[in-house]
Amino acid sequence: MDRAKSAKLLLSALLCCLMLSGCWDRQEIEDQTSVAALAVDKHEQGIQVTIQVPIAIKIIGSGGGGGGEGGQDAVQLYTASGQDLTDAFKNMQKQLNRELSLDHMRLVVISEAFARDGIEDITDALGRLHNVRRRLWPMVVEGEAAKALEADPKLEQIPAVYMIDMIDNEVKRDRMPGYTMGRFLSKLSDEAEQPLLNLFKVTDKTINWTGIALFRDEHMVGKLNEEDSWALLQIREGEKGFRVSSPCPNGGVEEVTFEPRDAKRTVTFVEQPFGFKVHVELEGIIVEETCEGDLSNTGTRKAIERELKQIYEERARRTIRELQRKKTDVTKLGTHIRAFYPAVWGQIDWQDRFPTTDIKVTYDIRILGTGAKFK
Repeated sequence: MDRAKSAKLLLSALLCCLMLSGCWDRQEIEDQTSVAALAVDKHEQGIQVTIQVPIAIKIIGSGGGGGGEGGQDAVQLYTASGQDLTDAFKNMQKQLNRELSLDHMRLVVISEAFARDGIEDITDALGRLHNVRRRLWPMVVEGEAAKALEADPKLEQIPAVYMIDMIDNEVKRDRMPGYTMGRFLSKLSDEAEQPLLNLFKVTDKTINWTGIALFRDEHMVGKLNEEDSWALLQIREGEKGFRVSSPCPNGGVEEVTFEPRDAKRTVTFVEQPFGFKVHVELEGIIVEETCEGDLSNTGTRKAIERELKQIYEERARRTIRELQRKKTDVTKLGTHIRAFYPAVWGQIDWQDRFPTTDIKVTYDIRILGTGAKFK
C-alpha cells in the first residue's frame, strides 16, 4: 500500500474517532443552576438582575415521592447588581454553588424605567450568547421587574411557567402580539418597522397584561392601552383582538358585547397623494346584551354593526395618531411599501415620512350569531 493511500486511511480513522467522541464540552444538568426567568431593573451601579431558579427537589416528578410544592415555595430568587448585564451575572455567580445556565430561560422581564432609558445592554449581551433561546418572551412591566418574579400564582408549579403560558395562549388567540427575543432583535436593524413588546402590571398574586410598549430602536417611547393595542393588532396583522361593548341602538345605559371570531385586513397604498387605506373586516358573535330590542331582527343587528363600526374606527384613528406622535411605526405599513413598491421605498426615508403619512382605517362588522337562549 503506497503512502498516499495509507495517509488517507489514517485521516479517515481519525475523523471517525472525532465523530464518535461525544460532546467534549458537555456540562451535566446536575452541575448547573438553570434559570427559568430573568428580571432587569435600574440600579445606582447600573443594573440590577433577579433570577428565578426552580428547586428540583420540591417539584413534582423530581423523585423521592410526595406531591411536591408549587408557587414561590418551589423556586429560589437571587439578586445581584453591576455596571452591565455581564458584570451583574459575574456577581450573581458568586452566590451560586453551580454554574449559572441560561439554556432553559424562557422569560425576560424588563422594568418600564429601564426600558425608557434603553435596553441596549440587554439586547447586546443576550444576543451574543449562543445558549440563549431566541424564542423566549421579553416583556415590560410597570414598576419593578423583580416584583413579577415574586408574584405567586397557584395555577402552575413554577410561577415563570404561569406567565409564559399566559403569553403563549393569548398569542394563539390573536389577543396579544407574539414578539419573541429573536423577533425583537431582528426589528432593531429593520428600517421599515420598529419593535414593540407586551406590557404588564404586577399584583401580589398574579400579573395582568395592560397593552403594548412602543419602542424607537432600543428605547421605549410610549405605550398603548388594551383597547388601542387590539386596534393595532387588527391594523398590522389582521388579528381578532378581544371583546368590545357598544351602546344599544335605542340608547340608554344598556350595552351589547361583541366578540370577534375572524378578521381580515386589506392594505392599499396610494403614491399620489402619499398615503394608505387599511380596511378591516371583522366577523363575530354577540356574547352578552341587555338591550330591549330583538337581536333576531335584521334592522337591530345592522344598527349594532354600525355602532361597533364607529367604535372600532375611532380606536384606530386614536392609535394611528399616537404612533405618529411618537414617531414609531409598528403597523407594518413601511414593510408593505418595501415589499410591493421597491422604487418608492428607495426614494423615501420612512422613519421621517411615517409621522406625516395619511393613514385611513375603515371597518366592516358582521354579526354571525346572537348566541343560544331558551325561551
